[in-house]
Amino acid sequence: MILNVITFGVFFAISMISGLHALGFWIFFMITHGIFYQFLGKGSEHLPLFAGLAVLIVMLIRRKWAGVSLRLLVLVIALISCMAISSFFGIDQDVSLITIIAYAKGYFLVLILAGAIRSDSELKIMTLYCVAGLVAGGIACIYQYLTGSFVISTIYEKRAASLRADPNDTAMLFVAGFPVIYYWFSAMRSIIGKVACVIGVGLLLAGVILTGSRGGFVALLLIMVMVFLYRPSVRIFLVSVFVAAILVVLAPSSYWARMSTMVNWKEQHQSHSLRNRATLQQVGAGIFFQYPLLGVGPGNFGRAFFAETLPVGKTLSTRSTDVEKTFTVAHNMFLEFFVENGVLGGVLFLLIFFLSIRNFLRYDRRQGNDKRGFGLGTSLALALGGMLFAGLFLSQGKNSVLWTMVGLGFSAGAVSNRKTAEEPVVIAPETADAPVSFTKA
Repeated sequence: MILNVITFGVFFAISMISGLHALGFWIFFMITHGIFYQFLGKGSEHLPLFAGLAVLIVMLIRRKWAGVSLRLLVLVIALISCMAISSFFGIDQDVSLITIIAYAKGYFLVLILAGAIRSDSELKIMTLYCVAGLVAGGIACIYQYLTGSFVISTIYEKRAASLRADPNDTAMLFVAGFPVIYYWFSAMRSIIGKVACVIGVGLLLAGVILTGSRGGFVALLLIMVMVFLYRPSVRIFLVSVFVAAILVVLAPSSYWARMSTMVNWKEQHQSHSLRNRATLQQVGAGIFFQYPLLGVGPGNFGRAFFAETLPVGKTLSTRSTDVEKTFTVAHNMFLEFFVENGVLGGVLFLLIFFLSIRNFLRYDRRQGNDKRGFGLGTSLALALGGMLFAGLFLSQGKNSVLWTMVGLGFSAGAVSNRKTAEEPVVIAPETADAPVSFTKA
């Protein structure tokens, strides 16, 4: 409890000094929470929540929250309502209530960010805090490597995880940082700034390698390809070659051996990870088609899965801890959400991501970056897209960093709309030779 009080007090004080940087530090804290948890242990699980409460309270007191669009507000309410209806008809209503609260924290984070960021400069500052948090995670992974304090350490494999307890979750966050760092590398005019970006890329690559995440490797390749296809140029090609060269130099043979299992479908050391995930997808799809409208209720994927797969007469108490950990979630956040909340809830879930990415791309168009360079909006859209791709093999629907990126998307949309509303409209009256400038309401 004392840690929560201290965290609340520190962020309250920072908010009184600078609300903008308090918001940035909160984002940094959410990204690096896994590092703090590894050192502070139990009792530090909810520190980002208390930090956010302090920031939000000061923000409301000082009237720094500008509100959100009616469309976003209706979308969030509709999404929560669909989840509530699904829980009412679901398997376990108590579990569903806890799950709805966990998701709702992410939705409210979107609302907070959408109304708190008001300008281009503020949006850029938030991305710098994001990059700082990810780079800190890369450094923490290297620390685990140097000290031998891996999160997963067996005679067969050693895998680091810093930003989250799971190496795959950590890799997903690292991958999201590459397009953002590339934007800052392009935007920086000083040699020092560009060198700092190169170092940041190296640290993120080291983090991806040390996690040993196959999904992280695939997501990284996908982002590199998407960046080149969106803005094909010699510079981007050379940057891609540079990143690939670092990956080849840094990655040990054991890393490539693990990556090769995605091609030959032969697991190492009698592991069943790929086979288990295939089973989850197959059974999960079957459950969805059994309950397509309302689903099985938020948080009930595991119960529905075992109800389908356990032999008659066995109960949930018969399964081991490892089996429960593997099959409680779908390891696919989209499938999991559709199975638990039905088709309508799933469509709304996808819609909020679609609108966020669209806002990022529109932000660049209104900035004039869609034709003359790799803009901030595009980099953030690729970052969010990389996280969503990783969601195909991770259950990340409650991840605070994912919803931070979504919130930044709606922030970018609000900034663009605000700038458009302030632009003068030139009208040539019939009775005057010179045009008259008006401002949009």
